Amino acid sequence: MIKSFMGRPNASEDVDSMWNKFCADLEPIKTLLGSQKECHETAEDEKADLEARIEACRRGLQATKDQKTQLDPAIQSLEVIIHILEKANEKSAASIMNSPLTRSRRNRSASQIFIPPALTSGMSVAFRLPRTEGGEWIQCIIVKVTGEGSKQRYEVQDPEPDDDGNAGQVYKTVASNLIYIPPKTASLPTLSPGTAVLARYPETTTFYKAEVIRTLPNGSCKLRFEGEEEAGKETTVERHLVLEYNG
Repeated sequence: MIKSFMGRPNASEDVDSMWNKFCADLEPIKTLLGSQKECHETAEDEKADLEARIEACRRGLQATKDQKTQLDPAIQSLEVIIHILEKANEKSAASIMNSPLTRSRRNRSASQIFIPPALTSGMSVAFRLPRTEGGEWIQCIIVKVTGEGSKQRYEVQDPEPDDDGNAGQVYKTVASNLIYIPPKTASLPTLSPGTAVLARYPETTTFYKAEVIRTLPNGSCKLRFEGEEEAGKETTVERHLVLEYNG
């Protein structure tokens, strides 16, 4: 029905004008409602003579027919108003979605999602040492990957030399014991205060459980390490060395 109304002159009027027309279209209906009420009261009045009651029924029936005729223009005006508002909302929504601010927010949201790559040789990882209380994690480098799927195995090497100056120990492990360490230049999401993480303690290659206190302007994180000897101590760690961890 809307298409047939759009050719009418009123379709180009603004919403205020159309609303005024809608209200004007309702006025005759209000008058007819009053007439119907009078007819109903007369028809129900047992003290009135029969002819008067019959005539009241006839007038009431005619008022109902007239009311329907008057109601159609009001409905048309209301439908045109709805159509104008829907079109305005569509344009407004399109304008907002294409605004520089919205595009910037969408791009920023996309950049906040970090998906670790598949583990390959040469990558830095946090490795959970076997047979250690609570599962101690150290920084290692993947030196070899063998197998596929559930049979895939990794060899990782401790970058720290042993006490005799020899190359660090090599361990064989599976993916569940490894967490990818992104490079310092990686674009990483901001971690909310209270987030549980695994972070490398400064001047060591060991990772410990910690809680994020806040993020600094340079992107580094203020953390509270679990089991820290100094109560309430907050430690700053570079963001790429702070790994999300739910273990």
